[in-house]
Amino acid sequence: MARRPTLKSNRKQPSQPSKPHPPPDVPPPAAPPRSLLLAWSVLAGLVLIGYWNVVRLGFSNDDFLILEEVALRPVNGMLAWSHLIAGWWRPWSREFHFWSVYRLFEFNAAAFHLANMVLWLAVLACLLVLVRRLTDARTAVLVVAGAFTASAWGIYITWASCAQDLWMLLFGTLFLMAQLAGRRVLAPIALAMAMLSKETALLMVPIGAWMQFTLRGRAGLRARDWLAPMLVVLVWAGVHPSLGGRWFSGSSARFLASPSAPVSASVLRYLFAPLNLEHWPGPRDGWAKALAEGAIWAAAIGALGWSMLRSVPAKGAAFPHRRRWIQLGLGWWAIGWSPFVVSVFQWHSYYGWFGICGAWLAAVACLSTRPRILLALLMMVSALRPVALHTYADEWGTEIHQRLASGRTERIHDQLLAFHPTLPHHARIFIAGVPSGTGLLTSSRYSAAVHVWYRDTTVALAGLSKFWTRSAAEPPGPDYFYVLDRDIRLFPVATGPLTVPDSMRTSSEWQGTEEQVAALLAGSGDWRRARESFARLAHAYPDTARYAFDLGVAYDSLGAAARATIWLDRADSLVGAPPSRGRGFFGR
Repeated sequence: MARRPTLKSNRKQPSQPSKPHPPPDVPPPAAPPRSLLLAWSVLAGLVLIGYWNVVRLGFSNDDFLILEEVALRPVNGMLAWSHLIAGWWRPWSREFHFWSVYRLFEFNAAAFHLANMVLWLAVLACLLVLVRRLTDARTAVLVVAGAFTASAWGIYITWASCAQDLWMLLFGTLFLMAQLAGRRVLAPIALAMAMLSKETALLMVPIGAWMQFTLRGRAGLRARDWLAPMLVVLVWAGVHPSLGGRWFSGSSARFLASPSAPVSASVLRYLFAPLNLEHWPGPRDGWAKALAEGAIWAAAIGALGWSMLRSVPAKGAAFPHRRRWIQLGLGWWAIGWSPFVVSVFQWHSYYGWFGICGAWLAAVACLSTRPRILLALLMMVSALRPVALHTYADEWGTEIHQRLASGRTERIHDQLLAFHPTLPHHARIFIAGVPSGTGLLTSSRYSAAVHVWYRDTTVALAGLSKFWTRSAAEPPGPDYFYVLDRDIRLFPVATGPLTVPDSMRTSSEWQGTEEQVAALLAGSGDWRRARESFARLAHAYPDTARYAFDLGVAYDSLGAAARATIWLDRADSLVGAPPSRGRGFFGR
């Protein structure tokens, strides 16, 4: 029996809402696979092993400037631009972050460093997810592991002020993820928070546009998707106190530029930063320790890379979008490092760590069909990381420089508080021989560090060469003088008993500084304290004619003619005394 044909109904079937299909070149968002969790666990373990001792580090440089603002200044101006540092406006990552941690842990430096470590681990997790959405899980692990081997990020944990960079990286990565997923509400919010963390977050906009253009073509750059982010940029530029905010708020803020090295002399050095060859290797503590640490890093990163590469398909079948990923990585790197070429400000490698991620994406895509070469490259750069970390460079934007600066500052702090557990208001401290890079001397007559240590903004700390005589309008207060030797030992000057201990008498730093302080005091008319300094010098070095002469002059200036005659005669009797140096003073 023939089957009776069915008649098609003319009734219109309710249309089912069509689900938007993701672009063919971008994998759909998915829960992080086990490989991402494994990679994050390995990287987090290396962070804990390599940086467990950050709890011992103190503050340095800009840390004191920020702490002074959030702890010793009125809170109502904290988020405004009344106390900007070098013209930069970063209310979230600087003022609010430091204020929050200070409210919970006060001036506990370990808490600030641990907060940076947590932020850094969060950045790594978000970056793994971002690269996974751009490529695949295997490539994401290899790219992040490669960027992780760069020594540039070590300063993020060892310097508390790098919370600004970490918040910018965290919110910037979230912005890129949200923009790629078409989240039109979340993307501009994340971008705004990134730009309130650090000005270089502006680079996230062209990086995000390049990602969409490379993976999706012109169709990915839809105006309605970029309207809100561009509005955020315009509003931010309009209210930034060093940009548009100068006109409608009357702000006098300016970006303070510091000239960088000539591009022709340093371009190759910076280009080798992703390979940890920015500076000529020379570990400060010797090669043995650096190579031992390098072996641990190479083994850990090598094992992680091998676990990802062992299942690479045959040549030609792996990484079907290889060419496109190379273009994506190169553009990402170029945009991330563009300030190095066009900026008048001093450039440091840790500014461009996010750009290094793009360089590694291009490298991984290029070597996708050469897994052995890629694994060897990962292990080599990993082994060089501890060597680069222990190589000293006179550049404050390196981890070793910040570690040394923090250690020196803490040592000065401990010795100074041993001499003066408290300080009277308007006290002044002058120190000779302060090493550069500690951030101890903020300006010629100002030090945020001593304000934080003594919780008092009326005290002052300055270098001895910046000594000034108090004016009549300045409040009176005591002055204290010190000198630092090469071992960062603090010696008091212009104070103490007449008999000088051998540890000070044999110190050339103390002798020269005591003489300099005595001359400064005499020049300012404080002959009483100058006489005390000259007396210590004359008793410590009894065979030096000039100290006996200076002491005689000091006594004469104080009206003690008899005592002056004794020491001037002594100056005449010493070997090497110039003619008419002593008693001839009265004739002159």
